[in-house]
Amino acid sequence: TSAMPGIMPPVKKDDTYYVDGGVACTVPFKILKKKGADVVIAVNCLNEYGLDELPKGSINTFMSSYDCTQYLYWKLDKKINKDKYDLYCFDNTKGVNPLSLDAKNIKKLIESGRQSALKYLDEIKEIISKKQEKI
Repeated sequence: TSAMPGIMPPVKKDDTYYVDGGVACTVPFKILKKKGADVVIAVNCLNEYGLDELPKGSINTFMSSYDCTQYLYWKLDKKINKDKYDLYCFDNTKGVNPLSLDAKNIKKLIESGRQSALKYLDEIKEIISKKQEKI
């Protein structure tokens, strides 16, 4: 679900308005350590920001600005909060927009995630092994 500002209106529940969580937290890993998670693997599936050509129209310009902001925010968030995750995976889904509503992209995104997980598999196993040794 999404309620991206400028595209979709905020959602009201009781006396509170909600927007897309990615506005304030692109990869929601911080809360997991607080809740007692033993291992936190943060996965960012947004593409690295870059323009191949200037956006056309106001919606595309807005989306490009939003993408740029999100890209810079996750880089900062990753650096500032490095004690709140055990592994930070970046799964560049270049060629497929992870925010696309096109159902044809689902299989591509799933495969991209699988390939990314395989790249990090040895690191994940090592993290889990070290955590188990401490128990």
